[in-house]
Amino acid sequence: MKFYDRTQELKLLDRIDTLSAKQGHFTVITGRRRVGKTTLIAEFLKKKEDKKIYLFVYRKQPSLLLEEFLQVWQEQIGY
Repeated sequence: MKFYDRTQELKLLDRIDTLSAKQGHFTVITGRRRVGKTTLIAEFLKKKEDKKIYLFVYRKQPSLLLEEFLQVWQEQIGY
């Protein structure tokens, strides 16, 4: 799939990433279905060397989502 016309969104994510070097940030991306949110995130993370966590949240019990988040955190960050 070709990725195009998301330069403003990528610049915003880069700015958030720069700010997070000084202070932690939690970024939520929302929008209609099938508009390329996941692709946008994947494209942004491709060029990053430091560790980032991507967690896809869907309708599930909060306790199960927390378990998944902790598992991803341990795998990606190692804490």
